[in-house]
Amino acid sequence: NVIKLVALPYDTPTTSASLLRNEIIAAGGTGVSVYNWDGTSWQRYSGGGIGQLDFGINPGTSYLVKSSSSVSAWVPATY
Repeated sequence: NVIKLVALPYDTPTTSASLLRNEIIAAGGTGVSVYNWDGTSWQRYSGGGIGQLDFGINPGTSYLVKSSSSVSAWVPATY
């Protein structure tokens, strides 16, 4: 498992955990989960389901991303 902290550049538009996960999967990631510490507990998004929240991803904030495979080709989308 590959676990990394990811922060989008400030000029990247706000997105969601589901869109970030889909971008990383499109770049070759497998079993991708995105985590956010909300100050009390970890929120997790790995495709939906019970107890999962598609939370917002804000530029300049770090999020924990876990993938079953290494993903060297992914860079944040810019608009």
